[in-house]
Amino acid sequence: MADLFTADTKEAILLAKWQEAANRYEELNRQLVDQTVLSQPPLLHKLNKERTEIEDLALSFAAYHELRKQEADAEQMQHEVGLGAELQRLASEEARSLNERCREMEQRALELLDESVRIEGQRGPDIELTATMVGNRGLALLGLGRLQQARASFDEECRLAIDHSDDFTEMHCLVGESSVSIQRGELDGAQRYLDRLEGLLNKAGAPADSPPARVYALTKARLDLARGKLPEAHASFERAILEGTAPDPTNMHAYVGSSMAALAANDATNAVELARRVLNADLDLHRSPPIYCIYW
Repeated sequence: MADLFTADTKEAILLAKWQEAANRYEELNRQLVDQTVLSQPPLLHKLNKERTEIEDLALSFAAYHELRKQEADAEQMQHEVGLGAELQRLASEEARSLNERCREMEQRALELLDESVRIEGQRGPDIELTATMVGNRGLALLGLGRLQQARASFDEECRLAIDHSDDFTEMHCLVGESSVSIQRGELDGAQRYLDRLEGLLNKAGAPADSPPARVYALTKARLDLARGKLPEAHASFERAILEGTAPDPTNMHAYVGSSMAALAANDATNAVELARRVLNADLDLHRSPPIYCIYW
C-alpha cells in the first residue's frame, strides 16, 4: 500500500511531538514537587525516569523557539523604514544564519523523534508498550480525525493505567475517551468517561486550578455544548480559564468554546469579545515557549 503521508506531513507531526515533549517536561517538573507524587515512591521514580528521557529534547525545543523569535525579529528589521543599507545587509545575514540554525535543530529533533518511534516499533511482542507512547499515539490520531484508531489507543492506555494502578495516566486516557465520544456523537458514553474522571480527581484531591481539573472542566463544557446546555457549558468553560497565568493553551480552547456558546445563545457582542481573547491567547502562545498542552 502506498504511503498516505507526504514528507511535509510527517515532519509536521514530528514537530508537533517535539512540542508535546517540551509541554510534558514542564508538567513533569511541576508534578515532581507535588506532595501527592512525593508520597508515592513508585510514581515518583516513574515520573523522574520519564523526565530524564525527554530532558534533552525538551530543552532543545526552548532553544529552538528562541531562535525562531530572533529570526523573526531580524527579518522584520530588514524592512524597517530608514534603516541604512549596511544595517539591512547585516540583518539579512543574521536572519539567514538563524534560519539555517533553526533548520539544523529541526533536523536533529526529527532524527531523535523518528528514532524513538523506530525503537518503540521494534520492541519485542513480549514487551508492553508504555502508556505514554500509547496515549500520545491516541492524541495524534484524534487530531487527524481517525476516531476509531484513537479510541483503540485510549482503550489501551486506560488498560495499562489500570493494570499499574496509575490514576494520573487513567485521567489522561479518560479525557481522550470522552473527547472521541463527543466527536462521534456518543454523548452518554462521554458522560460516563467524565464521571469516572471526576471520581479520580476527587480521590486525588486535585485543586480546581490543576491541569487535569481544568481539562476536565473544558471537556465537560464541550459535552454540555454538544447537548445544547448553554448556561452549563458557559459555566464550565469559565472554570477551565485561569487568568493572569503564562500563555496557556487550555485558556485559548476555553475562550474558543465560550465564543461558540455565546454564538449559539445569539450573544454576538460577547462572542466577538471572546474571539478577541482567542486571538490574543494565540499570539501569546506563539511568542512564548508552551507550558503544557490541552492534555497536560
